[in-house]
Amino acid sequence: MVVSPNSKKAKSIWRWLLLALIIAEVVLVRLRFMDIRTAIGVVVAIEALLLIVGFRQVAVAVHRYRRDRKASIDVWVAMENGMEVFLPGKLAKALASELKLWYCLGKWLLRRAHPGENDFTYHRKSILGPFLIVLLFTTPVELLLIELLLPWAWLRWFLLISAMYLFFWVCGLYASMVTLPYRLDRDGIRISYGILAQAEIAYNNILRVEMNSRKTHQRGDGLKVKTDEDAAYVAVGGKTNVSLHLKKPQALQGWLGPTSSVTNVHLAADEPSRLIQELERRVYPDS
Repeated sequence: MVVSPNSKKAKSIWRWLLLALIIAEVVLVRLRFMDIRTAIGVVVAIEALLLIVGFRQVAVAVHRYRRDRKASIDVWVAMENGMEVFLPGKLAKALASELKLWYCLGKWLLRRAHPGENDFTYHRKSILGPFLIVLLFTTPVELLLIELLLPWAWLRWFLLISAMYLFFWVCGLYASMVTLPYRLDRDGIRISYGILAQAEIAYNNILRVEMNSRKTHQRGDGLKVKTDEDAAYVAVGGKTNVSLHLKKPQALQGWLGPTSSVTNVHLAADEPSRLIQELERRVYPDS
């Protein structure tokens, strides 16, 4: 769907109008630029405008979410699109990703992550697994040292909260890798690297699937794009073992935005042979 520049400008105006009204009310109440009677009247007027604009934005966000879900768009993408009514695009993506991470962590801790027959995991050789075990032992020691060595209470609290948040964030990232496997849907394959990368590639856009062990020349996991190779790597341990060659270039979705378009997508899978077999069955249904 193509959005006209005027439409984009209107959405931006509504978003910033909501923020401007909130700031104006805070400034008037806190700094007391006016006498009390005038300030009360202005604040009441701003409250009324705030309610009108707020209800309008909520209605637009709900409408956009329902429209996207009706079009079978992923629930998290639909939520992100709805949040863009209130927030700039990258901030909306970051907030949606954060909510998704905590949802995945809860699902993992409650042991509700059960891969189906069309799901294919990729997390088993990830460095995040061992790193999580290391954090499990080192975080309590760090918290104890912070408590014993730092005399400033505000700094202790800041570092304690930061350390706990980092620990649970890493847990959540690993949980998202477990709970968001590759999935073979009706019309295409849904690729994920936890909350940090995703893409949906239609079967009719896949030219060829092959077993192909490759190194990214960079250690670690995640989405990497090499424009000189016209390729995207969704790597685990710096390696991939399944290659998809596409008919038309396609972008993958990174954490805060899309990558450049590529025609080769290299994946790391725990069961590459089974993934290739099932993909070929869908890509070449008549063979």
